Amino acid sequence: MKVLYLLNSNGVGGAEASIRRMVDKGFTDSQVVLLWSHNNVQENFWEGRRMTQLTDESSPLLGFIKSIFLLPKLVKKEKVDVVQSQLKGADLLLSFLLFTGLMKKDFTYLVSLRNSYDFYYGNGFVNRFIGRIHRYLINKTADKIVGVSKQDIDRFTNAFGKKFRVIENSVDITNFQTKDSLTIGSDVKIALVGNVKHRKGYDKLKYVVTYLNSAFPEKHFDFSIAGAVEDNTYMEDVKALEQGNVSINFLGKVERINDLLVSSDIFLSLSREEGLPISVLEAMASRVPILLSNIPAHSLILEPSVSESILFQTENELQKTLHQFVESEELRSKVVNEQYTKLTRDFSLERMCEQYLQNYKGER
Repeated sequence: MKVLYLLNSNGVGGAEASIRRMVDKGFTDSQVVLLWSHNNVQENFWEGRRMTQLTDESSPLLGFIKSIFLLPKLVKKEKVDVVQSQLKGADLLLSFLLFTGLMKKDFTYLVSLRNSYDFYYGNGFVNRFIGRIHRYLINKTADKIVGVSKQDIDRFTNAFGKKFRVIENSVDITNFQTKDSLTIGSDVKIALVGNVKHRKGYDKLKYVVTYLNSAFPEKHFDFSIAGAVEDNTYMEDVKALEQGNVSINFLGKVERINDLLVSSDIFLSLSREEGLPISVLEAMASRVPILLSNIPAHSLILEPSVSESILFQTENELQKTLHQFVESEELRSKVVNEQYTKLTRDFSLERMCEQYLQNYKGER
């Protein structure tokens, strides 16, 4: 079975990391197609895999227009059995080509939705308008529509009916080094992973900087943010929060994220919105204590026995949970063990690939 994975660009985020793991698993004959270029590129990310950069355009609009003419030729030449699109631009392009008849549909078409319902169809007017077009076109053209998280399952099912199903994200734990000690010394290293933009919530560090200076004057806190900078002004505003015994470092793209995680004492996510975040699963696989904003994408992947110790909503809750994590190795150990057990039970790469393969073959 030959599968073509269609992505917006050569930018790298959670969707690309997930697709690369599927490609590396080798459960199908696979090819990756990227539609345009992005400043969030990570050199050599697709090295050693079969990948085609369809255009070199840095403008998504020009890349989209050129791809209208180039993609049908490529798909016809490759004679694929399945095309799987992920991310809104790729979904819109392929569904438009199929809906207008500019591309012959002689393959199974699967759409992979990588975020919340509101990310696709809510929020501002422009997003809602484009979302209506997206929802209509993929409903008309896709054979299967897959969500990577159980959040908003009722809303997605209402929009897409029997076409919709959930295949949760996963990681391959066999490739992860794990922490061998959870002891915290005078230097506390806290890792945050995700591109630098408002949605990731890095500005919420203002809730902890002053607090940590007063609550732990004897310690130094190093917040390391791994991810491409998509908003320079936002980055500068976050960097300006740094004071006293708290430092904030922007690392850019980190190729070996596992190395950063195992060298950190705590993994922190301040995100306002996610699908099913690969970065959190990677932290769980590295056996790092996780501390997460209370959003559906996070709460749905936690063991109930430790969720109250992990999640925070308000400024006070963030301060309290972080304080408890720094103070109690027993708590950190409990969180690590519970979440690693859940990861191995519910989020294995083998399970995810098998479910995708069943859908490629037309099974439920």
